[in-house]
Amino acid sequence: MAQTPVILGIKGQELTRGEKSFFKEARPLGYILFKRNGDAEGRVQRIIEDLRDISSDHILILTDHEGGRVQRFTGLWHDWIPALVQCERLNSDDRLRALYLRYQVIGLELFRVGINVNCVPICDVAHEKTHPILKDRCYGFDVDFVCEAAQTVAEACLSAGVLPVIKHIPGHGRCHHDSHIELPSTDISRLELARTDFRPFHQLRHMPLGMMAHVLYPSLDDECPSSQSPHVVSIVRQEIGFEGLLMTDDVAMSALQGKMAERAKLCLSAGCDVILHCNGDRKEMESVVNVSGPSNDITRERFDRALAHLVKPSQADISPLIEEYRTLFDRAGVQYPH
Repeated sequence: MAQTPVILGIKGQELTRGEKSFFKEARPLGYILFKRNGDAEGRVQRIIEDLRDISSDHILILTDHEGGRVQRFTGLWHDWIPALVQCERLNSDDRLRALYLRYQVIGLELFRVGINVNCVPICDVAHEKTHPILKDRCYGFDVDFVCEAAQTVAEACLSAGVLPVIKHIPGHGRCHHDSHIELPSTDISRLELARTDFRPFHQLRHMPLGMMAHVLYPSLDDECPSSQSPHVVSIVRQEIGFEGLLMTDDVAMSALQGKMAERAKLCLSAGCDVILHCNGDRKEMESVVNVSGPSNDITRERFDRALAHLVKPSQADISPLIEEYRTLFDRAGVQYPH
């Protein structure tokens, strides 16, 4: 029996009996963890062990641990300043190395507890009016640098035994609104989108996992959000050339309208491979699972291809990585961010 093309959230700090029963029957492709699930290493490990115990399949264990404002785990984990702030503080020659060290450390910390997917890199190009929910999470304002930075972050993740997720396809940086609250829209022409916003995604088109944005691009489709637009998804596949497993951003975000089942159904019909549902609401998850059906052959092939990118990291000690990271701030003459 095929797995269901969904990635689901867990409500609390341990799996309930009802969740175990539901997940065992639903057979999702993966799960996503947040701060509400606990940040102590032992607790995170126990949840992951429980998830693996109830699954007879290979599964993805995701989190969204960018560092800065979007940092799901604290305490024993290293803390980070926002990525854009980091890049702006350092010498230009050191920015890519600092990003590599940062995401290698993060990846090794995640690998240590059993997480095998981190939802980075952010391939969105920042602009002066980019909404604050995204802006300081970006790597820069220059598209050429963003291409290099995103590639560097993805390679750091892979070296640490963690799969990267390129996001937010096909580009969220021009939006002035928060897709958690409302549907963002940008009136930029298709030509300009291809010249700038598409480029980082095109460069990373061979990465195993990608995430679709919930954004309205009237120059591409004036009716449907990108994640529910067959035309935009075809651009992602054909023009941008992304070959990997394509998941939605969280379908519970208010950028999408309608009941949860209808949201998921429209995303799958548009050509997304996997539905991401994060909040752990049982009734919503059930409705998403019911309309998603078993994974088709193409989705299973892309899922297997993604898993094939997972390798055991050759380095486990993060101390020298942190020490080198610290020296880059010394070289720039700025205080190391504790």
